Amino acid sequence: MGLFDFAKKKREPEVHEVRRENPNGLDLLEFVVDNNHCAVPVKSVREICQFEQLLPSGLSHKSIEGVFFLGDKPVVVVDLKKYLGMKKTGSDGRFIVLNTPGREVAIHVSGVVGVNSVDKSQVLESPGAPECVTGVVRIGENPTAIFDLESIASDVLKV
Repeated sequence: MGLFDFAKKKREPEVHEVRRENPNGLDLLEFVVDNNHCAVPVKSVREICQFEQLLPSGLSHKSIEGVFFLGDKPVVVVDLKKYLGMKKTGSDGRFIVLNTPGREVAIHVSGVVGVNSVDKSQVLESPGAPECVTGVVRIGENPTAIFDLESIASDVLKV
């Protein structure tokens, strides 16, 4: 065997190969609000941040908690629990910063579980749910509401 024979061998595909797109797949960021499992399409999320102290926003919607700075940009924080009519969230949890052009908005949630991929055919309608819920899917053993967080941001900011 020569010194460079390794280059002539057929190479096996890398384990780190980029995942092929599943046209029926839906990647969801799963999070919790109290003990309720929720999700949002990953494409709607720009960043996840730890809770931090907020400054007053000067905006009038009842579910706006305040603002924090991400770099040099102020980000308006919406308390999802308060938006849904639940008791206010405490001083912990995470901020899900939305991928919304022209607006800097984050949603305050109790915690983030992780990213899951489901088949779109598994998403069921959710009659009686708030308008911001686009469907329900079972992730593991948990029924999980899929939210349209951009619609919440639009509603709160009246843009």
